[in-house]
Amino acid sequence: MLKHSANPVFLSLLRGERAGGRGKGAVAMPLSTVRWLLLVLGTVLLSASPGFTQTPEILHVPEVASFLHQPTRLTWPESSNGERSRKWQESSRGDDDEREERPRPGPNVPEPMVFDLIRPLGVRQGELEANVLGFIPFRRVKTRTPQFSFITGADQSTKKRTPFEWAPEIEYGVFDNFAVEFELPMSLGQVEAFKLAAQYTFGTGFDEQFIHGIQGILFIDRTNGAVTPTLLYLTALRFDPVYSLQTMLGFSHEFGSDNPMSPTLILFNLAVFAELDKLWTVGFETNYIADLDGTAGLLFMPQVHWNPTEKFTLQVGVGTRAQEGSFIGEGVFRVIQEF
Repeated sequence: MLKHSANPVFLSLLRGERAGGRGKGAVAMPLSTVRWLLLVLGTVLLSASPGFTQTPEILHVPEVASFLHQPTRLTWPESSNGERSRKWQESSRGDDDEREERPRPGPNVPEPMVFDLIRPLGVRQGELEANVLGFIPFRRVKTRTPQFSFITGADQSTKKRTPFEWAPEIEYGVFDNFAVEFELPMSLGQVEAFKLAAQYTFGTGFDEQFIHGIQGILFIDRTNGAVTPTLLYLTALRFDPVYSLQTMLGFSHEFGSDNPMSPTLILFNLAVFAELDKLWTVGFETNYIADLDGTAGLLFMPQVHWNPTEKFTLQVGVGTRAQEGSFIGEGVFRVIQEF
């Protein structure tokens, strides 16, 4: 009966050690490939031996046994904006097959800062996000032009805006392609309203570079009892690894207030982004609003997104709001934490 012993060089390769330096002109081969070639070659040679009647002793060496029982892991690279476009693991032993995270359908497109989404289109079940949006008007004026303050609601046409508006909110993926949101619009330390919203993703197109859906918002104003539902059609399109855009088109109607302006407003939002690298994204967002009488306002907001980690994003911007023939500057920020 043949007795096989473990070759020290073979074991050093399994441990990832190198016996010497790489010579000039040598061809580099991945270490995992070398291991598998050596294991296959050793098994074939041992199986062909005439006296081979028992399990080779080399297979009982701890380094070899632990190597053979390592699971095979497949990991796809991260997308340009820091989110994993493919990430799951497969076990080579069958029963341990477990998927850690499923990819979202469609393109990864940054969210606008001022009028954001309820998680990205194509949300997966269980996704959770908390964020805070803040507005700092540089000039506080009273105006009859519909402003639709994204913090304190649509009834902003007859009163002067406060020096600071902010809104904490939480977003959750109830199931795949459907997410909900709860927000508390505030001015200084006072809760102005309650905001409930839901978003559904229809599907993708153009080889997964386009995705669209719908968003519904219910705004309940605590100051005057008005209720404002809003309905929006959403689209996102990626042109290439750098450039992408988001659009929103819809309308809102205010019920139960004494607002002298038209209660029905038309909304159109366009945002264009350039993802410079995993950390930085730059772009601009436009929010157009008009009533049925033709009176309109436009917010133009250049912005920068900083993504230091996969779960945290800071967005800041300084822009202007055009209304009644004048321009009013505004500073905006949003802090986002995913869980």
